[in-house]
Order: sequence, then C-alpha cells, then structure tokens
Amino acid sequence: MKSWILLALSVFFSISFIEHTHALFRLFSKPAIPAIHKIQGFYGLIGPDVDVSKTDSLYDLFTGDGVIQGAFFDDGKITFIKHNIRTEKIEFEKTHGASPKHYLWTVFKMFLTNLGLIPNMMGSANTAIMKTDNGVYALFERDHPYLLDLDFSKKTITTIKKQPIKGLHSFSAHSKTSDRGTIETIDYHILNKRIVFKRLDQDFNALTTLEINTEYMPVVHDFLYTPTDQVILLDSPFIMKPSLTNIPVKFDSNKPTFLRVFSETQSWKYRFDQGFYIFHYGDFQENSTHIEICAPIYEQLDFSKIDIVGKYRKLVVDKTTNATSIVTSDYLELFNLDFPVKWCNGNVILRNINNKTINGFVICKGLEIQDIMFFDNLAFCGEPAIIPGNDGTDYLTCFANDYLNGGKLVMVPLNKASSRFDRSRIIEIPLNQSLGLGFHSIYIPSDRA
Repeated sequence: MKSWILLALSVFFSISFIEHTHALFRLFSKPAIPAIHKIQGFYGLIGPDVDVSKTDSLYDLFTGDGVIQGAFFDDGKITFIKHNIRTEKIEFEKTHGASPKHYLWTVFKMFLTNLGLIPNMMGSANTAIMKTDNGVYALFERDHPYLLDLDFSKKTITTIKKQPIKGLHSFSAHSKTSDRGTIETIDYHILNKRIVFKRLDQDFNALTTLEINTEYMPVVHDFLYTPTDQVILLDSPFIMKPSLTNIPVKFDSNKPTFLRVFSETQSWKYRFDQGFYIFHYGDFQENSTHIEICAPIYEQLDFSKIDIVGKYRKLVVDKTTNATSIVTSDYLELFNLDFPVKWCNGNVILRNINNKTINGFVICKGLEIQDIMFFDNLAFCGEPAIIPGNDGTDYLTCFANDYLNGGKLVMVPLNKASSRFDRSRIIEIPLNQSLGLGFHSIYIPSDRA
C-alpha cells in the first residue's frame, strides 16, 4: 500500500507547471488628501489570485491562491501593496510544481493530506482577514488561519506561519471575534453530516464545543452567533451526485431547507419548503416570539458555473408555532446583492452585480432601500470596508478598476443623518495599475490612530 502511494505521488508531481506569479511589492505614495489627512491604518482586500475573465467555475474562483491588495493610510498619503500569501500549498508547489485543479485530483490530494504525506493542498487562504488581540490572520474555510505580519512603519505584509488549532480540522473563514474577547468558529464534516462549533480564547484554546448533525451535506460558509450564545446556520439541500467530469455535489432547489438554532442546552430546527443557500448574513433581530434574518438568498447554485444571483430577502420564524416565511421587496428583487457590511443605525450596505461586474452599492434598513449608488465607469473589486474619519464622517472604501484610467482606491462619504451616500465628496485615488477581484475586506487602525 505504501509503495503504491509513493508511486502515485511520484506520477502525480511528474507534470511540471510554471509557478504562479510570486508576490511583488509595489509601493505607490500618493500626495496628501486633506479629507483623509488624519486617517492612520490599513485597508485590505483578500481574494483569489486568478484571472476572472479566464475562470469558468465558482470552484476555480473559490479555490484560487490567496492574495491581499492593500492600502496603508499615513497622514493623508496612500501606499498600495500586494502580497501573495505564502501558504504550505504555495511552498510545496514551488518545489514540486503546480498540481492539477480537476476535482478528482483534489480528492486524491485530500487523501494524501490525511495520510500526512503532503500539506493541505486545499489551503488557499483567500477568503477573509481576521484581527484578534494576538495578530492578523488570513482565513480559508477548509484550513487553519495564516498569521500575517502587518508592518505599519515599513508598510509591508509578510506571511509568518500557519496557526495550528488543537482539536479542529479547519477554521471557518467567517469566524467571529466578540466583545467578550472570544473567537467563535465552525468546522463541517461532509461525509458524516456533522457540524462542530467552537468558542475559543485569543490563543485558540477551546472554551466551548458543540456538535450537531445535519440533514444534508453541511456546506456552511457563514453562521450567526447571537448575544444569547445561540448558533444559527442553514442546512441547505446539497446532495452527492457522482460524476467524472463535474464536481460531485448538487444543489437541489426542490428539497426543503432547514434553519438550525442550537446552544449548549437546546436545539431547534425550522423548515422552509424551498431550497436556498446563504453565503453571508445581514441584519438579525430576535424577540420572545420571532427570529428575523435579512440575507442574500440563492435559489440556484452550481459550483461548476461562474454565474451567481443573490436576492436580499428576510427569513421570518415564528418560534411559538414553528411557521416560517420569506419576505421579499419588489424593488430589491431587481438587484443582485451580497457581501453585506453593517453600518450605523441598523443600516446594511451591499454590493451589486450587473452584467458580471460590481457596479456599485445599495444601503438597506431591513428590506427598505435607503440609497443606491451605481457607477458607469468603475468595476469594483470586492467587499468594501467602512473607515471612520476624524471629521466624524464614515467612508465606504473599496478598490475599483476604472475602464479608462486603471485601478483606484475609491472612498465614498456616508451621511449618518440621512443614511445616504454623499455624492459631492467622493474621493478617487489612482493606483497606476489594474487590480484583481477580491472577496472580503478589513480596515485596521494603526497604533498611531
């Protein structure tokens, strides 16, 4: 058996591939801008280092090697930087060559990883950036976090190491850091249909462990952790569909979806008669009788294709009768929304996709639209972050590609009094290069802030 594995491994890595372009630091110091003169910090957008125009499937997009595009703010000057995260996968492929991306090879690589023969080749570190008391980490839901060194004085990013976490196979890309100084995360086990929730301290030691079985394959990207210590997540109808050409997972929209709510002492299961999926949660409200969750909902999902359409809707659960419903807004149904970012006074800001391009943002309070701002000349690169300015203004900040003038850092002032965009003071900072697509973003104040 061992000799067969060694033979397979030898054949597996006999095909040579030119390694993907390595990290090159490009620093662009821009003139001081009075409106942001006192902002001291870092805006970072993490995502896959892939050419989206040549990507045919969500699977290829979701598993691309992680890269951070970032901007350091220092006394009104902007320094742009790009860092390819040095994962164990990248380092292994640097020596042995890039491995094929077909899912059958992925299964084979996972098998070898479980035997301890190769590192985790699923570890892409491309989804989110998390700040804890002890450091900054790059996350991917099928791996452990990667510790980063964010140097505000040198304006550099360095990959330090992968952070081991005892008793946890993988660490959710949507792990939470709470005001109580704890970290909440989930791990899902597809074959035995089980989800493990853990509450950790800042050193990643487990404080609480909960397990729950699911109806379907538990492909859970995000979850809610409530002030009453309840975990809320979706049990969506993913089923096995054996195939030699496509990913062997099918989303069956004709089957029911279950909302699972559980704590250390109790668990509940609420049924929705239609199949749907949620990548990210927006607003959440709960009282003694009802649960209300606003989120982008997907009624169709095929990982072998690139198209994806999210509709911002409200899930309503009557806890007294177990009745469920989905509330829609006719106006919101016109848009393709996701990546909700919470703002003040219960407002949520979502990015919109039009013609396969992120063309702008929508502000919602519940299902009521507060404001809409779309651009004809800009294609935004991913999730924005909200940066508080010293003048009392919040700035919606994101990278974008200008169709005529290349990459930019765009900052849109937000009017707290009206819950609207301030269109008269938009800041666009040229970066003199094109930018790539990202997923989640973060703003981290520096020690000088």
